[in-house]
Amino acid sequence: MFVFFFFNDTATTEIYTLSLHDALPIYQNYLGTEVHSQIYLFNSSSLLWSKDIGGLVTGMSISKTFVGVASTHLKSATEQNMPLYFFVLKNGREIWTFQARNGFWDVSLSRDGAYVVAGSRDGNIYFLDRSGDLLWTYKTQNWVRDVSLSENGELVVAWSQDSNLYLLDKKGVLLWKYDTGLPLLFPKTLSFSSKDNYLLLNANRGFEGPEEAYIFQIMAMDKA
Repeated sequence: MFVFFFFNDTATTEIYTLSLHDALPIYQNYLGTEVHSQIYLFNSSSLLWSKDIGGLVTGMSISKTFVGVASTHLKSATEQNMPLYFFVLKNGREIWTFQARNGFWDVSLSRDGAYVVAGSRDGNIYFLDRSGDLLWTYKTQNWVRDVSLSENGELVVAWSQDSNLYLLDKKGVLLWKYDTGLPLLFPKTLSFSSKDNYLLLNANRGFEGPEEAYIFQIMAMDKA
C-alpha cells in the first residue's frame, strides 16, 4: 500500500493524499490512479474526474486522448465479470466497455489511443482498436497478469502466470517468448523504452521474495 501526496508547485503545502496499491499511469500533465473500485484522473494537482466502477480496478493506462481501465470481480468467479473500460481523457465520458470471461488484470494503450491491449484472467491477450472492436486474441496457459503496448502500437508484450513473457506484433503474430521459470513472479513494471528498443520487466519472486529486473533488447526486424 502506498500513500501518494499532492503538493502545489511553489511550496511544500500538502493539498491532499490518496492511498494507492499500484503504479501511477502518467501522460504529460495527466495522472491517473485507483483505489479499490474508484478511479481518479488528475491534471497537474487538479482532480478532473473520478468514477466508481463497482468492481476491483486492476489496471489503468492513459493515452493522448483516452483512458483505459481493467477490472475484475471483487469476490468469487461465480459473480458478474467486470469489463474493460474506455473513457475520454478530459471529461471521463464512457465510450465503450468490452467483456471477457473472469475479467481483466491489466490494460495498456498506444500513445495515440488507436490500439488497446488487455490481459485477462481467462489466459488471453486481447487486442482492440479505439472503437472497441476486437482485432485478435492470443491464448496463453494461465492468467495474463501484465501487458504493455509500445508507444507506436506496433509491439505487444505480456507476462502470463504460465511463467512466460510474450512479444507479439500488432497483428497478433508471436515474435518470441521467454520462460522466466518463475510462475510466481509478480510484475511491478512491464514497459518498453521510449524508442521501443528495450523492454523492462521488474518483478518480485513470489509474494515476499526478492525483487528482480530483466532488460531485453528488441532487435530490428524486417517488415513483410
